Amino acid sequence: PLDINGGIDFSDIELDRFQGPQTLGGAGRPEGRNRFSSQRIVNSVYNGWLTYTAPQAQNELSIVAGGSYQLSKGTFTFNDSFFPVEDPIPGSASAFLSAYTRVSYSLGEQFDFQVSGRLDGSSRFSEKNRFGFFPAVSAGWKINNAPFFKVEEVDVLKIRASYGLVGNAPFDDFLYRRNYFRTARYGEELAVELENLSNDDLRWESTSQFNVGFDFGFFGNRVTGAIVYYFNSSTDLLFPFPVSLTSGFAT
Repeated sequence: PLDINGGIDFSDIELDRFQGPQTLGGAGRPEGRNRFSSQRIVNSVYNGWLTYTAPQAQNELSIVAGGSYQLSKGTFTFNDSFFPVEDPIPGSASAFLSAYTRVSYSLGEQFDFQVSGRLDGSSRFSEKNRFGFFPAVSAGWKINNAPFFKVEEVDVLKIRASYGLVGNAPFDDFLYRRNYFRTARYGEELAVELENLSNDDLRWESTSQFNVGFDFGFFGNRVTGAIVYYFNSSTDLLFPFPVSLTSGFAT
């Protein structure tokens, strides 16, 4: 069967703030200081996937293939009596595109195998690092269903192991390029400040996950539990990196 869904979320936030001349923020102006800001964000998400299942006697094959698309756009309007800005300021703008597949195979009632792969793309990276591929594989053996296993007190005894990669994108937009913002003042004139240094090598953070363990259930599943060993390792961490203070930046 084919499944498709989607949704659109709209957010509209307005903030009006007044500080009188007796306050620290409004000092120096007889009329005080007035600030108004509005933020509008439209976020849309679309998903679709196709599922195929082929029972084969005691075995079963399942294939899932799908994709998703997410688009987020925002604008920011800011006006301050100290330094008015008339035009809307482009805010957040990002797009995510993903394609994935998963193949599962059950051999009798003993063995389970699964292989999956996911290709993710994000506009929060430069073109050369925009896409990342994240595979995974897992296997399990239900020992209690093996012909040689004859212990009646044991209801579940399964050994399982898996390994896979998980990707992570930065929360903020446009970090791979140099950005400026127009909310500063130099004397009585409007000014533009440099917000961040560019990093064209910014790429997907990747976390490898490995685990192996077994599940158990005894005495009609009155006693159940699992013992698992796992190991995680992350590369290309998305983390502020310290630079020399002589550059004018702390990170």
